[in-house]
Amino acid sequence: MALFNSTDDAQRGAPYAICPHDDAIRYLAPNDCILVVGSNPPVYEFHRHDYCWLAFALAGVDPVNTPYLEHVRYGTHTLRWDAMHETIARAMLSGFAPTRPSGFASVIFDAMVWSQANQARLNPLTFADFEPLPAFPQGAPDMWWLSIPYSSWQTEGSWLPLCHAMGFAGRFWDVQSRSEQSRLHLSLLLTQEFLSVSATMPPTLYGDPAVRFYTSTMPPQQLTFFPESLTRLHSSLTIRWGYHHGGAAHLHAVLSHIIPRVLDQCTNLARFLVPAANTASQVAAYRSIAALLAPSVEAHKLETFTYLLGLETGELSAHC
Repeated sequence: MALFNSTDDAQRGAPYAICPHDDAIRYLAPNDCILVVGSNPPVYEFHRHDYCWLAFALAGVDPVNTPYLEHVRYGTHTLRWDAMHETIARAMLSGFAPTRPSGFASVIFDAMVWSQANQARLNPLTFADFEPLPAFPQGAPDMWWLSIPYSSWQTEGSWLPLCHAMGFAGRFWDVQSRSEQSRLHLSLLLTQEFLSVSATMPPTLYGDPAVRFYTSTMPPQQLTFFPESLTRLHSSLTIRWGYHHGGAAHLHAVLSHIIPRVLDQCTNLARFLVPAANTASQVAAYRSIAALLAPSVEAHKLETFTYLLGLETGELSAHC
């Protein structure tokens, strides 16, 4: 039976979180639960932000409570421990389990897929489920990226856009990790390169186009990925934008990202793209095949790969 005893570290405080060896999170994300050296009985530590990210991936939306969520904000509030435990426990009791338990990123991918198919079983979040993050110094400027209400992130009964945004913003908790130099700020600010913001728009409203970017660029689940470092943040956002809204200039970058991720599912197509000197060679070969066999569909869309996957090997051979 899974236990839910994770809590803040008593000595260091949040976001340092600890759990016993038999806690549920040790089953869900064992690779990101690090043994505290010298602890007896064994205690494991992880980042509270990651646990919150997982909870959002498994949480539901209660339309009745939506207006109240205007008062809790992405950059200044987080979920309470009891709300996170209840949300994750309810999902697990309803059948959620990771496909291959490893780290938080992996289980969150599984959680997003599962929650989309099981919305009626999800624990809906309310205003009472949130608590403040560490406060900024008195007199600090009102920074727009901290003021996006949680109500803006809800869509079609889920928190999926928020989960995507959290994957790009990375871990944040203290004041420095939410400052103007933070990944949280940059991940939201860069969205203005893809959705234009009028010069007359007050900065306090910048959050609306940022949410719209994440909502409108969510790729098929098989292609979802989150940048592992700050240096890859811009290119990752560009690939997301290019998949849905980009033109010819984005095609090569999008395919360079997609092909390695879907090739292991395309046994027929793999025969013609593997081995290859590099990804650029695979992109060139794939574009030739797609133009020949699926000229009326967009080459970089997952639907095109699925179509080519359904073809018999003989049909590919006859054309290539």
